[in-house]
Amino acid sequence: MNKCTNCGYEGNEAYCPYCGTPTTPANSANSGNSYYGGQDAYGQNANYSGQQQTNYGQQSTSQQFSDAGHNFMAGSFGSYQPSGYNIPPEYQPISMWGYFGYALLFAIPCIGFIMICVFAFGGTQNLNLKNYARSYFCMFIVGIVLLLLSFMFTGCVGCSAAMMY
Repeated sequence: MNKCTNCGYEGNEAYCPYCGTPTTPANSANSGNSYYGGQDAYGQNANYSGQQQTNYGQQSTSQQFSDAGHNFMAGSFGSYQPSGYNIPPEYQPISMWGYFGYALLFAIPCIGFIMICVFAFGGTQNLNLKNYARSYFCMFIVGIVLLLLSFMFTGCVGCSAAMMY
């Protein structure tokens, strides 16, 4: 059983799922004689003598800014990451401006369809972008099918009208 030195989470993971801090074995946290030679994963002296520092909801990096009461991490463009979470790059959420930009990109006639295919079938590691491109691709296919059905319907109505007169 491993224990997070930042928030106190106990589990079998090597990294805390809530704050992303490397966890240490729980029995070494009490003895101070851990696998790391009395040091935590960052190479600092581990002082586990009954005092535990709790930083609930605080971010350890200085690249953080706030907008209308929401905390954002400074980093890649088009991604929103709430503070206190360490989300892997393949699960990074897409911001509202990111969705807007991708919608504009996908709306370009030929290049947009090529980009839809690239992102939908493996051109990105971000699963959110991949799923958005797949949904846009499905909408494109549904639109083509509806367009073909409307052409067939108007063609049948036109042929039957021509036959009557």
